[in-house]
Amino acid sequence: MFTVRGPRAAIATATELRRDVKGTFAEARERDRVYVTSDGKPLGMILSIEMGRLFDELLEERRLARIATDRLRAIRDGTDTLLDEDEFWAAAERRVAAAHR
Repeated sequence: MFTVRGPRAAIATATELRRDVKGTFAEARERDRVYVTSDGKPLGMILSIEMGRLFDELLEERRLARIATDRLRAIRDGTDTLLDEDEFWAAAERRVAAAHR
C-alpha cells in the first residue's frame, strides 16, 4: 500500500480523478499536492503552482550542484583549470554576444 509523506498531501485514485478533475486540482491547490494511485500503487502527482515552482527550483539547484561538483573534480584531477578574472569576463562577453546574434 502506498503511504503519503507530508501532512498536507492527499491521495486520489485514478477513478476519483476521472470523476472529479476540477475538484482534484482544487485539492492540490489547497493541500500542495495530490498523489494519484491505481490499485494502491502510485501513478503520479498533481502539484500546486507553488509546489511546482519549488520543485523547479530544486531541480535547477541540483543541476548547478552537479555542474559545480564535476568542475571541482576536474580541477582537482588536473584535467581542467580555473580562469583568471579577465579570462572569465572575456568568455562571458563572447557568450552574451553569441546569444544575441
